[in-house]
Amino acid sequence: MIVLGIRVSNINEIILDFDTIRIYRDTAQDGPFSDPPIGTIPLLMSTVNYEYDDHDGEQTSWYRATYYQATPTAESDKSLPFQGIPAEGPLGILTPDYIRANTDFPVLASMSDAKLWNYIWRAEALMYGWSQQYGGFCTTDKPNWNVMSRIAGLMVVEQLYITSDASIRARRVSGVQSEKIGSYSYTLNTSSAASNSTDYNDPYAFGPEALAILGYFTCGTSSMIHMKTTQVFPELAPRPWFVLTPQYVGVEVRPWHDFTDLELRRGIVLGYNRWYRIKDPA
Repeated sequence: MIVLGIRVSNINEIILDFDTIRIYRDTAQDGPFSDPPIGTIPLLMSTVNYEYDDHDGEQTSWYRATYYQATPTAESDKSLPFQGIPAEGPLGILTPDYIRANTDFPVLASMSDAKLWNYIWRAEALMYGWSQQYGGFCTTDKPNWNVMSRIAGLMVVEQLYITSDASIRARRVSGVQSEKIGSYSYTLNTSSAASNSTDYNDPYAFGPEALAILGYFTCGTSSMIHMKTTQVFPELAPRPWFVLTPQYVGVEVRPWHDFTDLELRRGIVLGYNRWYRIKDPA
């Protein structure tokens, strides 16, 4: 299912001429988005944000919307093509209802499904990307993945909400050191230790508890390395009568996630007391 979020910022003007939003779907961005529409949404006075659930939509689906009125018949031009948000994140662990039931941020709990799915996708995509640095998530032999991954996912969603909120972004630019969101307020600690503890430019600044949960369920660890052999002196060649001997090799240390560029192309690693010769100058 695809969730569409549609914003009508000038609703009090639009509703004078139209009473409905029509939704058109196509498999290609350039259309043609032919009749009939796949669904409609009633326009309401003073209501800016609207949603539509397309149960047959896919991640590759494209949409355009129009304003429509049946009597007298009138329809606006189609909007620019847009895409919706799938109603399941990349990891499939969070739902809007779970966030509403467990978050301590009232504004987050009051958000529409479309906005929450947007946060869910962002959070789960970041979690997935982080895990790939350490071999991905290994959950079959570790208990409580379903529970603990949702707890970590909620923390990431809340972190994204805090760092994405317009007033907080404005505070960072303006230098304001305190903030209040609903009933939640805080004062920013400006000490050097605090300023070094969180890097807001780091997309993986999840916080220690979320990182501890995610780290437990990765296949590797943040300290694990991947070791390989690779040619380091191209001017040295193998002995001609032993074609499987690689060119002179050394050990290279790589991060755990760097496993896609193995360069050992001539068979086996140079063994103990193997011979090699310097390539002929010619």
